[in-house]
This record gives sequence, C-alpha cells and structure tokens, in this order.
Amino acid sequence: MKKQRRHLNVVLRPEPEGGFTAVVPALPGYVTCGRTLARARTMAKDTMTGYIESLKKRNEPVPGDEETLVTSLDLEYAEAARDKPGAVITFLEQDGVILDHVSGSPHIL
Repeated sequence: MKKQRRHLNVVLRPEPEGGFTAVVPALPGYVTCGRTLARARTMAKDTMTGYIESLKKRNEPVPGDEETLVTSLDLEYAEAARDKPGAVITFLEQDGVILDHVSGSPHIL
C-alpha cells in the first residue's frame, strides 16, 4: 500500500504540574501529553496516526500544515487598570467586538 505524507505542526507546552501537552492545530480537538518532551513527541506521532486513520475510515479529508507559516512573537505591554486589585471595569459590545469602556481597547472574551 502506498504511503501518504503530511506536514503537521505540533505545539508542545510545558505544564505547571510537570510534563508536556501536545496540540496539533490542524486536527480539531486533538491533544495528548507526555511526562518528558521526548515522550510527548512520541505520543503525538503515535496518536496523530490513529487520528488520521479515523478520518480516513470516515472518508473525511486529512488536513495538513504544508502551507501554514508558524512564527513566535515576544510582546511588551503596559499593565492595564483591570489587572490592579479593586479596579472597576465595564465593557461595551459594539459591532460584535467587546470594548473596554475605559480605554476603548478591543477584547476577546
């Protein structure tokens, strides 16, 4: 049987209680984990194979990240009033966007 190849991005996050969580954005609902980074990568590869086999059995398309660009950003920002204890913040929804009533900044809630 001919094998197919897909490029899939895996996001590996360290967890506060230890270990790593692996998420594959192209596979909705997909998540796995491992006690070490190496184990999380192995688990991701093994379980992604099962996920893809399940898609194929249901005749669903197998997504890939061949065209996806991945980047990482470091941001600096000022502490907002809502981060300070005792601050009272009100929000206003305008055209489907939540606006901070004090600053007018958009927020996704």
